[in-house]
This record gives sequence, structure tokens and C-alpha cells, in this order.
Amino acid sequence: MNEREVRRRLADLERLGHSPEKFICLLANRSLSAIYWIFALLLANKKFAIAHAANWQQDEKYFQSALGKFHAIDAEAALPDVSCEALPAIDISPEPRLVLFSSGTTGQRRAIAISLENLKASAHAHENHLRQRRDDVWLASLPFHHIGGLSVLSRALLLEQDIAFEKDLSLESLLNWMESGRLTGISLVPTLLYRIIASLKQATRTLEAPRLRHALIGGDHAAKELLLEAQNLGIPALATYGLTEASSQLATQQELARPGLFLLPKTEARLAGDGELEIRGPSVVLGEYENGKYLARPSDWLPTGDLAELHPDANSLVMLGRKKELVVSGGVKIIPREVEEIFSRLTRIESCAFIGVPDSEWGEKGILVYESPQALPKEIFHELKLQLGPIKNPKSFMHWDEIPRNQLGKISRADVRRRYLSTADIRSSFSES
Repeated sequence: MNEREVRRRLADLERLGHSPEKFICLLANRSLSAIYWIFALLLANKKFAIAHAANWQQDEKYFQSALGKFHAIDAEAALPDVSCEALPAIDISPEPRLVLFSSGTTGQRRAIAISLENLKASAHAHENHLRQRRDDVWLASLPFHHIGGLSVLSRALLLEQDIAFEKDLSLESLLNWMESGRLTGISLVPTLLYRIIASLKQATRTLEAPRLRHALIGGDHAAKELLLEAQNLGIPALATYGLTEASSQLATQQELARPGLFLLPKTEARLAGDGELEIRGPSVVLGEYENGKYLARPSDWLPTGDLAELHPDANSLVMLGRKKELVVSGGVKIIPREVEEIFSRLTRIESCAFIGVPDSEWGEKGILVYESPQALPKEIFHELKLQLGPIKNPKSFMHWDEIPRNQLGKISRADVRRRYLSTADIRSSFSES
């Protein structure tokens, strides 16, 4: 940490004379200045939210609706050359201090209220689960307005670890960092892992990264085949599952040779009657903001919105997909991930989305959209039907040059559904019915 830069921002916060009850909204892209501001805000005992500066024009309405009045700070604005004398001790309390918006990939964005107590519990659970050391170094590679990116920074502050950073990360520079001998950990989304694998295969080589122990793959489902391929190429890829509401990861694979998502220390899980995963523990937040007010959750058990299988004896999970994304066609419940994984195995196309749209005959009919410049041979769809059966098989297929994603690279099913329903030339899709 560059203490002088953090102290400059602490001095600027003092100069503003900001009311502790009023939110500060930090407009931040991935930059060193944003990192220093986040450290300063965590140390200053201020209530703050983080917004993606590049999307502020579109996102400002969400922050106004959730937080009411706030003071916006541009992370890149010039600062007076004044700094406070020393860094204050961080005040760990159960009071909500940080607001991050959930990603909204299923259509609804919520202002999640996170305390420093939540962040500390998450940091120590991560430390124990993955046997972290003081000299571990993680690359701050993800956007800071998402919990996956923010948690790398909060862990560094709370566990007194160093982080590595480069503003404009390309695939080449990412590989250079991984093989630099400096990193011990990195967080990636499956799309980026897929591109790293493709780059290594094209160069007919494996990753040479003897110090890199953990490449956590989260933000979206990572297929077993993708993780295995990564591991065979020398990438220590470990699947992880987390939520903004859990202050980052809550279940993570521990070792390459031991598949499965294992609950982090002090995290409890149970299944509701419909198979929805519910969690509780010290890293799980207790409320959110709406219309300028903090709304506490009525129960300490948090419904995650995800369907899962729970193995209590092993303290492990198998994630099945989002509850809202479940497609009920002809009275049969279809988990999109099942369809997508079989399609990806048959075609080697990782970018695909199975969605349900209203249908008078089926109630909902399954549509599979895949990323490709041209349509696949019909024989592929015939084989897919043989493996899935007639009811689970998509009723039609559509290929797009690009599938809508959020800023983390996660496929946005809500946007896929909206685009599909608004597409004028639906006739270009291939129908199985």
C-alpha cells in the first residue's frame, strides 16, 4: 500500500466535512487511484458505495433510488497536495458501511449493505480455507464495484497482504503476471479462463507459474471439463461460488485433486423445500438499502436464489443454477445448466444460454442461443435431442455473433431473453418442433 496516497485521500475526506450519515458514492474504474480511495474509505469510518464510473450516466438512477442523497467523488479527480499525519486503525463494526449492487443478471439489481465485520469474517474464512500466508500476493484483476474485485482489496487491507495491479490488463499481460513468479493467487471468470486456455493451446505450451497456487474461477458456472483442461495446462483452477450478500465466496474447491465446492469456515447451509440454497454465517449480510432506508432481513438465513444439492457429511455443495432461470416446459422442470453443458460438450462452444419464453402449448418453451458467426450443422441438434430427450431438448436454436454479458463477462440471461423476444427476424432461428 502506498500510505502517502491513502493519507492524501483521508485528508480530502476531512476537508469535505462529510456527514457520517450521508453516503459517499465513489465513481471508480479499475485504477490505482480507485484502490487508494477504497482503502481510505474503509479506514475513515465512512458509509460509501462504489459505482462503475464508465456506466455512471446509466447507473446513477439506481443509486439515487436506493441511497437517497449522497456525495459523489470521482476517483480520478485531482487532489490537493495535503495528507493526514498517520493512517487510522480500521474500525471493525457490525454497522453497514459499504453498498455494492448485485449484478442484476436475472433482471433485478439490489443495493446490498455490507459491514466491515462481514468483510473481516470473509477475509479470515478465505485465509483458513485456502491456507493463505502473509506473503501471498493476489492480482487485483476484477472490477472494484463487484464483490469479487472489492474483496481482493479488503482482504489485502485486513490480512496485511500485498496486491499486484495493472490498469489495462490484456490477455498477454495477464499471462505474464501469472508466470511472473510474484503472484500466488488470482480471480478469474470462466470466459477469461477459456481465453487463457485457448491462448496456451494455440502456442502449444503449458503455463509456467510455480508460485501460483490458486486461480479462483467464479462469477458464473465453470464446467468440469473447462477446469480439468485448465489444470492439465498447469493452471491451478479452483471453482468457487459466492454472492455479494455473502461478502464474496462462500464455498470453494480446496485442492485440484479434490473436486467439489466446500463451505468456508463458519458458513452454514440448508435447502428449502424447493431445493433453494439458504445460508447464514458471519460473512452473510443482514440487509439492503431501498428508497434511502436500510431494510434489515427478517431472518438470519439468506435465500440465495440458487438451486443446489447439499452433502452435509462432506460440508459440500453442487450448484444447479438460478431458481429464477428454471424453465418449466410441458410440466417438466428443466435446469438450463444441464442443457448448456451437454451442448458445450457436443460443440465445444462455451458461450451459450438456454432460456424459457412464453408458449401457448408448452407454458414455456426452451430456446438455446449460442455464440457463433454461422449456424451449426443440423446433425448436432439431432444428437443433442438424443441425449436430452424430446421434452428437455430446446424447441428452437439461434446463433448470435455476441451474447449479452455484464461487466464481469457473465452471460446476462435477462438481456438474452429481452433481445430474443424483440428480435424481428425470429425466422432465422432453427426449429426442432
